[in-house]
Amino acid sequence: MAKKKAIAEEINTTLSEDEMAAAAAIALEAAEAAEEETAPEVNYPQPDTCYSHKDTLTLDIDGQPVTRRMNDWVRFDPVNLHIAMNKVPFLIARDDFRILMSTLRANHIDYYRRAVGLDILVDIDGKAQLVAARCLYNYEPAKFYKWWSRNEEKVYMTSSEKIKLFLKVESLKAGTVSKKHLELMDRLRVSNKK
Repeated sequence: MAKKKAIAEEINTTLSEDEMAAAAAIALEAAEAAEEETAPEVNYPQPDTCYSHKDTLTLDIDGQPVTRRMNDWVRFDPVNLHIAMNKVPFLIARDDFRILMSTLRANHIDYYRRAVGLDILVDIDGKAQLVAARCLYNYEPAKFYKWWSRNEEKVYMTSSEKIKLFLKVESLKAGTVSKKHLELMDRLRVSNKK
């Protein structure tokens, strides 16, 4: 009612009170319709749903809902999109996923390494064929360790993954694990117990 009165007061004419009320009601309806048209539809991701590049998706960014088309999320905010995909297990179309991962790898490499972890593809023998670091970690730990100790920045491993690798390699080939990594293993064990 107060909003109708405020709109009626803005109409500076010599209309009667009934005409002003009717004009205010029409103006209010038009303003509400315009608000509805400009306000994006809130569409939070649903589990086990696949979204394509034209679908709109709403994510909470800094406590505020932000709605964008999927291709805009991929281009302008791939990190928050990927974080949301891990929180709510929803899917995106294959091509969009490839673009998302390429964008993360090209523009957000530190986040990408942490997010992918041992599933990152590496070139261990200098060949053109890439292999998942996890395969080498599990099936050829000594070979992986030797490569990883020279390329630690290329693969992110959690503390427990590092400890398991060091223990596995040391049990297979005693003396292979460097003194630096043995000390790190001892520190990690102590910090994991706390």
